[in-house]
Amino acid sequence: FFKQKTAYEIQMLIVVVLLITYITYKNPIPGTWFQLREESLQNLWSLLKFEMVVGSMAFFVLLGVVVVYIYATKLGSEDYEGIMIAITFENQLFTLAYTTRDVSVTFIGRAMGEGKTKNAKIFLKVGLLLVTSYYLICEIIVGLFSSELIGLATSNYELIENATKILKLFMVQ
Repeated sequence: FFKQKTAYEIQMLIVVVLLITYITYKNPIPGTWFQLREESLQNLWSLLKFEMVVGSMAFFVLLGVVVVYIYATKLGSEDYEGIMIAITFENQLFTLAYTTRDVSVTFIGRAMGEGKTKNAKIFLKVGLLLVTSYYLICEIIVGLFSSELIGLATSNYELIENATKILKLFMVQ
């Protein structure tokens, strides 16, 4: 697990370096690079307060995933297969919630950058409401149809039963 995670982090680092290099030399969007001025930092504390709320949502979701991965490394092959199937379905189910979270962060950051604190508060409230609603809907779907969803990935009854239990456990996080 740790080798795969390290490889993934190295891959992301390479992507960031390539993007920064491309933006620096090609300048595809004028104004991408700018010098920091005192005006740039005026609303920084207000921005950080809003970002802490949204960032904490992401932190706790990812913390749960890390705990599951650590647990998965201690299992046998069939249990591990069940966890991988459950993780795949969880990622597919929650894509809308993750995307909404990221878009909310973008809108909040933009509003704060423009000094529109009132709009940032609205984006924060709407984002939290939407993400919470998506999570609730996904948990209802998993609660009612988890074995049917897992059955789409495998016909092994024992694996379906195992992955269903794991997917329901994911919903607790």
